[in-house]
Amino acid sequence: MPSVVHEPDHTRFVLTENDDFAELRYRLDGSVVTIIHTFVPGVWRGRGFAAQLVKSALTWAAAEDFRIIAECDYADGFIRRHPSYAHLLATRSDSIRETDLS
Repeated sequence: MPSVVHEPDHTRFVLTENDDFAELRYRLDGSVVTIIHTFVPGVWRGRGFAAQLVKSALTWAAAEDFRIIAECDYADGFIRRHPSYAHLLATRSDSIRETDLS
């Protein structure tokens, strides 16, 4: 099973094997990470790769003391199914605080 690599310069987490890849894209605004998109190619679907990408992103966010906004439907559903990650969700005050800093 391929392992997840964080590519912060490309704001993504990626799994690659041969010519295939799966990725999670995010945007970082201050201390708020917005998970924008998760993509897994058809040949990899149903094998847990999307979950692996989301877990990696959430683990990274927790280690950096970031908060999460899950715009991606898969990431949103993952967090709902795994409430142990709910503490990472950004609140309205997190978003306001980041906007005020700009």
